[in-house]
Amino acid sequence: MTTIPGVRPTGPAPAGPSLEPATLFPEAPVGRRAWRLTAFPQCGEATLVYSDGTAPRRRLKVAAPFVGEPHTWLYLDTGEVAPPPDEERARQEAGRRARKTLRRFCVANLLTTMVTLTFAQGSHDRQSVLDAMAAFVERWQAHVGRTFPYAYVLEKHPQGHGWHIHVACRGRTTHRALMLLWGNGIVWEDDGRGKASRWQGMASAIKARCIAGYLAKYLVKSMDTDREKGARRFSTAHGFQPDEVRMGARDLREAEEALLLVAGPTVSALNVVWASPPAGPESLWKGPPTVTVEWSRPSGSAPPRRRAAAVLLPV
Repeated sequence: MTTIPGVRPTGPAPAGPSLEPATLFPEAPVGRRAWRLTAFPQCGEATLVYSDGTAPRRRLKVAAPFVGEPHTWLYLDTGEVAPPPDEERARQEAGRRARKTLRRFCVANLLTTMVTLTFAQGSHDRQSVLDAMAAFVERWQAHVGRTFPYAYVLEKHPQGHGWHIHVACRGRTTHRALMLLWGNGIVWEDDGRGKASRWQGMASAIKARCIAGYLAKYLVKSMDTDREKGARRFSTAHGFQPDEVRMGARDLREAEEALLLVAGPTVSALNVVWASPPAGPESLWKGPPTVTVEWSRPSGSAPPRRRAAAVLLPV
């Protein structure tokens, strides 16, 4: 559990495990450059994935000779018949990646205001909703006088009223201005200042994580109720992606030292927020050993102002 100065936890903060191998995994593997680290300094988080040096087997989809027959999958290395991919697991993995993208974008850019846009007449066409959102963002940025980071998620109204849009942004535009700029229906806004706000009094980094959680909830709900393949369900502003740093480490102790260097001199410890369970025949976890860590983001750190390419370090 990440501790942020000036914010009182809502409950007791359990001490997370350290990066000691015996604490995370009963039989932690050790090898040269065994751990692959992906850190997001502006988000205060990183992921560590163990690699034993073997690449996953790649599969090739072979079209069926006749219409209506199932396709065949082959392993590229041997040409043997491979099992088809698990579509449900692929959908869950896509949702997991989308949630991480939303969370990191919101936290890195300190998106602390939530806006909900509705349609007075109801709109059931996804493309028309996306077009209305694009036009609204263009008018909004012209009103503010600059580009700014934002993220949004589409959600279908549970009572069949069509789509509405949940937007996370930074700063504040008056409710009257938002209503005029949107022009399609009612606008709801919550920037955490009102007495009825669900995140009143929270520090900016905590508030951004909470808002990211709400967007992720709406995203998962949208993916569960609308399973159209390739459909656009969320989007983020271009040019404000968080910096990404990739490194390699021989063991977890070296990984901890590398991440502390990335985190900066004000960070003295990492908090393990999740570690994959031990793999085995009875385990539901089928991936490699994985650890997710967080640290308190310095209060003076600036959010990204332009798109930064991934930084690749020797591994």
